[in-house]
Amino acid sequence: MNDFSLMCPFMRTFKKNTINLLTEVLTFPHHEIRVNNDVKKDLKVWWAVIEDDNLLPICPRPCEPTLARKVFTSDAAGMPENGIVRGKRGVGLVGLDETGHIMLAFQHMWSEEMLMYSKDDKGTRMGDKTTTLELVGVLLPFVLCPRKLVNQHVVLQVDNMAAVWGWEKNYVSGDNMASMLLRCIVLLSARLGTVVHVRHLPRVSDWEARLADRLSRERTTTNFDRKLLSNFSVNIPECLLSWLDKPSENWDLPSELCRFVSNKL
Repeated sequence: MNDFSLMCPFMRTFKKNTINLLTEVLTFPHHEIRVNNDVKKDLKVWWAVIEDDNLLPICPRPCEPTLARKVFTSDAAGMPENGIVRGKRGVGLVGLDETGHIMLAFQHMWSEEMLMYSKDDKGTRMGDKTTTLELVGVLLPFVLCPRKLVNQHVVLQVDNMAAVWGWEKNYVSGDNMASMLLRCIVLLSARLGTVVHVRHLPRVSDWEARLADRLSRERTTTNFDRKLLSNFSVNIPECLLSWLDKPSENWDLPSELCRFVSNKL
């Protein structure tokens, strides 16, 4: 599986559930452990690729972004358990086209229920899951403006290093929700023919990062920022919006988003 994923990086995202199962087997060697449906679905994808009579071409070597590229900068605000609540928090996004003009600005505020009380399978609050929250921002361009990303080089800038390293592996060790969001990005970029470059951009290090940072909090969003947002009428698809209200390890979400984007093309 490891050797195959080196030649077909797209398949790396389908390793996570199997790795979780093998880890459980090694941790509890004397327990009866069953193969769950998520693992079965992933193994069927591997089997389908291996058995494909047309075969897949060897993936080209990684390259740097072309000069004609679209650049998106996102930032998400969490809420530590002992933190002080000062207004709503959420995710901000700004995108530039090849000429450097703003092609997208977007803001979404988390619900208090999601941020303060929703937890993953390990009992970690969503407000503390910074990598997962940041990856929502990285994902947003693919569902907000998919037509503009077809056959493009796209640079996704984020200030979270775990998200950057997660993209290199196509999953995040120890975080199934973050891994599921990465799978969404992998599948959507493949559907659109997009070459993705995830880059680390230190917080508030340039004007795009400062804008995204302001948009991630209601109290820091300026009147100018709100006027900018009013120029772009885009909405999060219902399936993703429902997930954001009640986050879970829903491995069917990537397929649901792919269907949504396919209908948009």
